[in-house]
Amino acid sequence: MKKESQFFKELYPIALELQDLAPWQWMYETDLFGVKLPDSDTPYFASIMGSSGQFNAFSFYDGVHAANQFLQIQEHPGATRPEDIMLIPHLMVSFDDRKFLQLDERIQIEELGYDLKERIQWPVFQQIIPGHPHLFPTLDKLRDLIPLLEQTLHIARRTRHEEFAFIERTKEGVSGLFRISESGQWRDGYTEMSSTYEPAPIPASGRLAAQLNRIPKQELVLEVDLAMMLSPVMDKDPEYFPFVLLLVEKDTGYIIHFELLTPHPSVGEMVAGSGRKLLKSMIEKNIHPKEIQIRSSRLQPVLNKSLTGTSVRLEVRWKLPAVEEAMASLMDFLG
Repeated sequence: MKKESQFFKELYPIALELQDLAPWQWMYETDLFGVKLPDSDTPYFASIMGSSGQFNAFSFYDGVHAANQFLQIQEHPGATRPEDIMLIPHLMVSFDDRKFLQLDERIQIEELGYDLKERIQWPVFQQIIPGHPHLFPTLDKLRDLIPLLEQTLHIARRTRHEEFAFIERTKEGVSGLFRISESGQWRDGYTEMSSTYEPAPIPASGRLAAQLNRIPKQELVLEVDLAMMLSPVMDKDPEYFPFVLLLVEKDTGYIIHFELLTPHPSVGEMVAGSGRKLLKSMIEKNIHPKEIQIRSSRLQPVLNKSLTGTSVRLEVRWKLPAVEEAMASLMDFLG
C-alpha cells in the first residue's frame, strides 16, 4: 500500500462531506481564518472558493506572508494578473469532473471503496509551489490537510448561525480568527501575527549606481514588470514556469529590454536579484530614465533599494498599458 493511502482514508470522507455541505453558498473567498497546527510555528489560512459559481475549492495559504499576498490580490484585483495566485504557496482541494481525473486518482478512489459513478465531481489534492505547475502534495502536506479540512468543516458549519471577525491585513501582518490546537483540544482565538521572512532585496552596488549616474538623464518614463509566463518548461525536474523581466518605454510602447529568469532557488530570491538586473540592463542600453513605473508591490522594496544613490523616481501604478501590450506581443513571439 502506498504511504499516502493512509492519509487518503481520512482525507476523502472529510472532503466529500465539505463538498456536500457546499459552504461556498454562504461564505466568501475572503472569509479567511487561520489554523495553527500542533508543533508548528507557521499557520495556514483557509479560504473557501466558489461563491461566484465558477470554481469550488478549499485553499490553505502557507504562512502570514502568503495570507497577506492573497488578501492584497483580493483588495486590488486591477493591479494583479489571474496567475498571481500561483505565486503564493498553498495547498488546494478542488473538485474536478470525474472524466478529467488522472488514472492514479481514479485507482485511489476505487481502492477506497467508492464508485466513481456516484458523483460527477471528486476531490483533487494539490500543492502549489510558486513558479511551478501544480504538484501532488508531499506526505507532510497530506498529513496537514487532515486537520485543515476538519477545522474548515467546523467553521463552515458554525458560520450559518455565528458571526466571526475573519482575517484582515494589518501594517505588520494579519489579525483575526484562528483555530488553535492546544493539548489535543481545538479552540477559537483572535490574534495578530507578523509577516514571515522573505529574502532581503539584493542592493545594487555603488559602482552600478555611479555608472548609471554618468549617463545623461533623459525625459524618459519606463514601465517595468516581472511576470510569470504560462507555458512551463517541461524538460526539467521539477518543471517550472519561466519569468520575464520587461522594460518598456511608456510613451511609445517600445520594448527596450526583456530577459527570461528562472524561479531558482525560489521565486523570492529571483525577485530579490531583479533590481540589480534592471540596473545593468539600463546601463547596457545607455538609458537613464527620470521615472520607472511598476505594478507589483513585490518589486517595490527591491527596486527602492537597488535605485538608492540614483535620481530615478519609482512610482507604483495599478495599470501598465505599455507593458500589457508588449507582454501580449512577446507571448505571441515566444509561442
